[in-house]
Amino acid sequence: TGTNGKGSVAEMCSHILIKAGYKVGTFTSPYIVEYSDRIRINGQNIPNDELCEIVWQIKEKISLLEYQSHFSQFEISTAIAFLYFAKQHCDIVVLEVGIGGKLDSTNVIKFPVVSVITSISYDHTAILGGTLEEIAAQKAGIIKKNCPCVLSADNPSEVVEVVQKAANAMHSTFVIPDVKGLKVISSDIYGSKFTYNHSSFVASMAGRHQITNAITVIEAMKFVRNAGFVVRQLDIERGIKNARVFVRAEVISQEPLIIID
Repeated sequence: TGTNGKGSVAEMCSHILIKAGYKVGTFTSPYIVEYSDRIRINGQNIPNDELCEIVWQIKEKISLLEYQSHFSQFEISTAIAFLYFAKQHCDIVVLEVGIGGKLDSTNVIKFPVVSVITSISYDHTAILGGTLEEIAAQKAGIIKKNCPCVLSADNPSEVVEVVQKAANAMHSTFVIPDVKGLKVISSDIYGSKFTYNHSSFVASMAGRHQITNAITVIEAMKFVRNAGFVVRQLDIERGIKNARVFVRAEVISQEPLIIID
């Protein structure tokens, strides 16, 4: 979850785990080209026939409920994704929260491998609250008991305090990337080169903020390893380099320079 960066972080995590040889389900929003691109396994969109089959299964279940009209499109999409990932026997799943965290439909997962919170600022204030503390409390709702949490290093002190308190209450190991171990070599619209704790990385997505996202992912991968997944340093390096979000500050022409966002 987060205000900014959660989509990029989800893509980096997914690419790393795919490189590590796992069957990886990824759920993101909103869709970019077509509806099915928000539900993917190893980068491949859910096939249309599979999507239709699962939609009919869910529609049948919903029709039996008295409160069927209460479900949002996002909640139904979440159900489609979960059922698809379960049917396809994914090894691991990367979930991007829709809005907030605490009350989001993705938050039914009881024991995540790791909860990741990216940069928090003012968003959806009518739903999440009018202060950074209120918004941070909603985002911190994804932290689960005894499950680790990584918070992006670019958050203000009031956000850190709220998330730290939530993590303590859940007996969650809480980590913020140590920017003292970060050295930026270059960063522009074509990507970034940097070292983190003496290891070299390349991020292909535009902007220095992607370095912040990347070191958040690097810390999250430590907990993925602790959970028993084999993720090599090379997998992390390649995954971060290969990760892209289409039409997110994407350079589509150099002469003349055209950036689509």
